[in-house]
Amino acid sequence: MRKYGLWVLVAVAVVAAVWFYYRFDPSQTSWSPKCVMLALTGYKCPGCGTQRMYYNLLHGHPLKAISYNYFAALLAPYLLVLASTYLAPASSYTQWVRRHLATRWAAYTYAALYILWWFLRNLLGL
Repeated sequence: MRKYGLWVLVAVAVVAAVWFYYRFDPSQTSWSPKCVMLALTGYKCPGCGTQRMYYNLLHGHPLKAISYNYFAALLAPYLLVLASTYLAPASSYTQWVRRHLATRWAAYTYAALYILWWFLRNLLGL
């Protein structure tokens, strides 16, 4: 029963986030969260642009969305597939996905790509 309550809480949070990012354009509101690193240093963090990316994805502008944060846009399908395996009933498919996508090497690869993205976006202005 405890696990069910957690998933209900996650579902409510996801619905609230989708509603929020559909309703409010982060680039047009003064009260939406801003990047502290960008404000303090002038450098973009790996997550900069993700809110605007979600807003544009929800409004049917995928190319514009991707331009705000390439890394987050490419990572989103991976995270959705991985998260769905924890929501779906156990099957050979969910076990295969977890065995191949939820590994230590996948985490190391993600961490390395995250750091690489952080440098590239500031060096190349992405």
